Amino acid sequence: MSEYRSEKITNHIKELAALYIEREAGPTSLITVTRVLLSPDNRRAKIMVTVLPREKEDAAFGFIRRNLGDLRKYITKGLNKPYSLSGCRDR
Repeated sequence: MSEYRSEKITNHIKELAALYIEREAGPTSLITVTRVLLSPDNRRAKIMVTVLPREKEDAAFGFIRRNLGDLRKYITKGLNKPYSLSGCRDR
């Protein structure tokens, strides 16, 4: 698959993930989607996030883990293609 297409998919996943987190997360912390790492076959995406304040990191990642299924559905609906997702801390 072309590099342009992969970059386009990556940016779209990043945008959709950020919109979902902004809409669903509480106001106690700022969760920022910093980047998305896409597998070579474009079927798996790793969403990298940072959290401020740092004391709220565990709660924020708990939120992401609990809502990963809904996030996957949201992204699948936005792209019309299923993806396997995982969330990771970006340091």
